[in-house]
Amino acid sequence: MKICRALLGLFLVVAVAVSAMAAERVDSKIRFNDLYGEVSIRPNDEEDDAYEFAELDTIIYEEDRIRTKEESGAILGLADMSTFVVKPETVMIIRTPNEETTKFEMIAGTLWANVKQMAEGKTINVEMSQCVAGIKGTTVKFVQTPTVNTIYVAKGLVSVQFPNGLSSNVQAGECLTIKQGENEPKKENIVIEELEQEFKKEIEKRGQRLNDDKLGALLIQRTEHINNFIANYKNYRKTHANRLNSLKGEAERFLGELFEVTALVYVANSRGQVTANVGDKSLELGELANTAKTAVDSCKALIDEIMNYCESQQDEIKHREDSQTIIANCS
Repeated sequence: MKICRALLGLFLVVAVAVSAMAAERVDSKIRFNDLYGEVSIRPNDEEDDAYEFAELDTIIYEEDRIRTKEESGAILGLADMSTFVVKPETVMIIRTPNEETTKFEMIAGTLWANVKQMAEGKTINVEMSQCVAGIKGTTVKFVQTPTVNTIYVAKGLVSVQFPNGLSSNVQAGECLTIKQGENEPKKENIVIEELEQEFKKEIEKRGQRLNDDKLGALLIQRTEHINNFIANYKNYRKTHANRLNSLKGEAERFLGELFEVTALVYVANSRGQVTANVGDKSLELGELANTAKTAVDSCKALIDEIMNYCESQQDEIKHREDSQTIIANCS
């Protein structure tokens, strides 16, 4: 009897401990938007035998490790619709964020980032073996091998911090390579269009893996997202007049959303005249694609207008500052 009570007590202690550990895990709010091949996930503090196959409804917790095998991959979605494409043979960790920063750590492989509506003052950091890259937006590719880190920027800006305290900014159309054992990183120019086409193919592949119903639902969701942006920013001269820098950055980052939706429209149009069952409605996929394209075109026109406005206002501010400097020097 005493042995039974002892075993029961031990069982209860273990059960409580396991429950406490599970309760401590925090939902990262990041989700799998797409999976193909063999994608697995485990808590980072456990061994490889703890890996479990990932599903679209798998909850991704902070400090989870994600692994893709050969000919496998995943697309991660953030709450702001930002997209991270995890390429084959990649290992990464979802680090615990803080109020200002969302953190990923690359162990090996290739990761695409398409950042869209980052809150003002917030940054997404990608920790690599030789540096930490802070993404200011929008489309960036990270490649990590055992001895080399490479960062390609198609749009936006990446601020790179090195272990020795130095830093470097990588702008659109540039590539930065950091090799283990070398003091100086190497920066080169790249062809933006080639990088964008590579990313577009990744999004098209996702669309091709969706059936007609799911593709139709996704087009509706993304069209609504674009229309919300238009509604929120159409009166930008009144609502955002005092925050030109952030307004310009927000508009530029949203181009990444339009880029993805354009790729999905292409996939939908390639299927011909088919019907998508979305909720209790049967809708022509081609019509949904046309509606999405109309929203994309309207949003592009608005973003062009916003960018031109911000640049003209900044030029005017600089001209006034220069004039005041001249007056001050003459007096």
